[in-house]
Amino acid sequence: LAEERLRAEKARIRELIADDAMAQVVRDVRLGRTSPARAERMTLLFSDLKGFSTMCGRMTAPEVVDLLNAYFDTMIPPIRENGGDVDKFIGDAIMARFREPEEGTGGDPSPLRAVRAALAMQEALVRFDRTRPENRQLHMRIGVNTGEVVIGAIGASSRRDFTTIGDNVNRAQRLESNARVDGVLISEFT
Repeated sequence: LAEERLRAEKARIRELIADDAMAQVVRDVRLGRTSPARAERMTLLFSDLKGFSTMCGRMTAPEVVDLLNAYFDTMIPPIRENGGDVDKFIGDAIMARFREPEEGTGGDPSPLRAVRAALAMQEALVRFDRTRPENRQLHMRIGVNTGEVVIGAIGASSRRDFTTIGDNVNRAQRLESNARVDGVLISEFT
């Protein structure tokens, strides 16, 4: 019974913590680090739905939650398939990070993987919308930026998130805000 509870608890934790965050925490604990905060170069992707708040006003609460969960279930695979992790959901927005591959692994650089993910997300949304009534179709903007950020466990002592902050995160969000609807806006740094 104890092992079964432990497996169930680990599964719940995995739902709440990004894969790269979990791996980083385990590495830091093994190395005896108490604060895993550091500066790191990576690529950030922000996506946001256009007009979703207005659409929510015409839906029931369960309909909103069901739609958002189905949308997120559609958007996360392209991110993960391209080696990214979701940093957080902010309402109907997604913030994802693409870290550089470990040296010697030969993986594609983070900018290339993030742009591939962004284009795949837009394609996935087109397929998703085909299953929806015309008045409930979704439209998304995406911004992608690359640069140095701060990554670590940030928050109050009672609740911290393993997250990414800094000017380059803000730039990715501004690119998303300025992207055309159903488009992807990529910074020169990416």
